[in-house]
Amino acid sequence: MGAAAAAMVGLNVLQGTANASMQKAQAKYQASQMNQNAKLANMQAEDSLRRGEEQAYQIRKQSKSLIGSQRASYAAQGIDVSSGSALDVQGDTAALAELDALTIKNNAFKEAMGYKIQASQLKSNAKAVKSFGQMQSNLSLLGGGIGAVGSYYQYKQ
Repeated sequence: MGAAAAAMVGLNVLQGTANASMQKAQAKYQASQMNQNAKLANMQAEDSLRRGEEQAYQIRKQSKSLIGSQRASYAAQGIDVSSGSALDVQGDTAALAELDALTIKNNAFKEAMGYKIQASQLKSNAKAVKSFGQMQSNLSLLGGGIGAVGSYYQYKQ
C-alpha cells in the first residue's frame, strides 16, 4: 500500500472520528440547554404556586377587613351583628372571599402543572437528543471505518 492509500485510510478514520466527536458534543450541548430550560420551568412552577398562596392570603385578609367594616357599620346603626341579615351578609362575604381564594389557588396550581409538564417534556427530549447524538456518533465512526476499508481495498488493487 502506497503513501496515497495510507493517507486516504487515515483521512477516512480522522474524518469519521471528527464527525463523531462533533455530533456527540452538539447533542450534549442541546441536552444541557434542555435540562437548563427544565430547571427554569420547575422554578416557574414553584413561583406560580407561591404567588397563588400570596394572592389567596391577601383575599382572605381583605375579606376580614371588609367583614370588620360591615360589623362596625351594622353596629353603628344599632343592628345586632350576630344574627339575622347582618350575620348572613358577613357569612356571604366570607364565603365569596374563600371561593375567590380557592379559585386563585386552583388557577396557580393549573399554571404550575403546565410548567411541570413542560419541564418533564424537556428532560425527556434532552435524553432523546443525547441518545440520538450517541447513535449519530457511532454511525460516523462506523462510516469512517468503512471508508478506510474501502480506501485500503481501492488502493491495494
